[in-house]
Amino acid sequence: MPEFLRPLQGFGEMDDFTSPSRLNENCIRYATEPSGKLGYFWQATAEDPRPITVHEGIPGHYFQLCLSWKHEDPIRRHYYDSGANEGIGFYAEEMMLQAG
Repeated sequence: MPEFLRPLQGFGEMDDFTSPSRLNENCIRYATEPSGKLGYFWQATAEDPRPITVHEGIPGHYFQLCLSWKHEDPIRRHYYDSGANEGIGFYAEEMMLQAG
């Protein structure tokens, strides 16, 4: 494990609940080293992680995907419509901003 990732050791989830494959059995992951020249969105996320947290987490994508994963139909369980899902993520951000 690279030294810059060592503080995060143990935080990863080893099961990919969206597919039949398992991360700890047959998967490769790549993480780049930190850069002092972050792009706009990475810089904004580093300065204030709250919007991306609710966009990607609960009640954003994670909540929506949890509902999908429970569906009996395998097509609906694994189908990912980026337009609808990004709308849900954006809605979660706006809802939290309005709530304060």
